[in-house]
Amino acid sequence: MSRYSKGETSQAKLQEKQAKTQSLLIKTILIKNAVKDNRSIPSLDAHRSKRGVSFKSVLAWVDPKLDVTSCSYNTSREPYNIEYSDQLAAALD
Repeated sequence: MSRYSKGETSQAKLQEKQAKTQSLLIKTILIKNAVKDNRSIPSLDAHRSKRGVSFKSVLAWVDPKLDVTSCSYNTSREPYNIEYSDQLAAALD
């Protein structure tokens, strides 16, 4: 017999989902503040190309000092993350 019944999620998985959602929010805030103050974020600059920073590059961005973790595109488009994903995309424009 399985530990969880259908529809139940372990506490560890719920915390992981919340951490990824929090990371999307932190990324959005950091990028908006950097644009507003006209400064760069060194750990994000590594993902910069000639055309700027792409959305997928921002999702892959990891910086433990800033409490930023990576996230896949599909995870960013989950129903509980869509609002934050859209805000992050808008911050890059």
